[in-house]
Amino acid sequence: MVTRRGAVIAIAFGSLCAASSVAFADDSLERARANGVSFGFSNEPPYVFLGPDGQAAGLNAEQVIAIFKRMGVKEVRPVLTEWASLIPGLNAGRFDLATPMFILPARCAAVSFGEPMSKVEGAMLVKKGNPKSLHSYEDAAKNPNVRVAVMAGAAEQKYLLKAGVPADRTVPLQDPGAMLATVISGRADAAALTPGSVKSMAEKGGGEVEAATPFTTSEWAVSYSSVPFRKSDVSLRGAFNAALREYLGSDEAKAIYSKYGVTPQLPGDMTTSKQCSKVD
Repeated sequence: MVTRRGAVIAIAFGSLCAASSVAFADDSLERARANGVSFGFSNEPPYVFLGPDGQAAGLNAEQVIAIFKRMGVKEVRPVLTEWASLIPGLNAGRFDLATPMFILPARCAAVSFGEPMSKVEGAMLVKKGNPKSLHSYEDAAKNPNVRVAVMAGAAEQKYLLKAGVPADRTVPLQDPGAMLATVISGRADAAALTPGSVKSMAEKGGGEVEAATPFTTSEWAVSYSSVPFRKSDVSLRGAFNAALREYLGSDEAKAIYSKYGVTPQLPGDMTTSKQCSKVD
């Protein structure tokens, strides 16, 4: 039989455990403010790349650093890795957050995203003059002779499959540099990535390639991007969301977009919850 005193002790112990559990879940922000954070990314100019000083540079990197400063986190340390290793590396503790990426249901199962930072449509890099007349993912699907380079593990790989491009007509590669070289060499007729990345590749292509213009993105392939966190880092993600609300649309945000020549597309009323619950 449980005595009254025993019951009181049990309740007190349970409350202590619950409080300890909350404190444990919440100390990610405290740790970040005390020790800084490590930031996992793969090279994808102009969004994020390793600068000559050994620090993370680019549009997304500067945005992340600016938002974390607003959170009271002074140091953001770069960790360069392959795109496909970002979520596994985050969950393995190799870094504390990863570069902004599309909020997709399959990713939501593995990590917890902050609220959307931007809206992103599709784009394709093609040979000069766009000889295959590629103006959408569906155009690539219609032509059985078209091969499209993609970044392995990126959303565009799935979008092309959904549009009807079979897997054996995609060329998965590790980074935009390899994608650019593959289109220039003719081993692929196009490369599918984000508009900023395609613009950057076109500028580096020596006049041999260009962005497919116009390019139409089906509604199901319009994406929203944000920073992924470990599911256990509740307070870190909460502070990020609060700082993000202040940052979006600010003069600081506009200046960073302008610096990299990217037109901002704000997420509007889109939420992470809506994106995570989409049918893949």
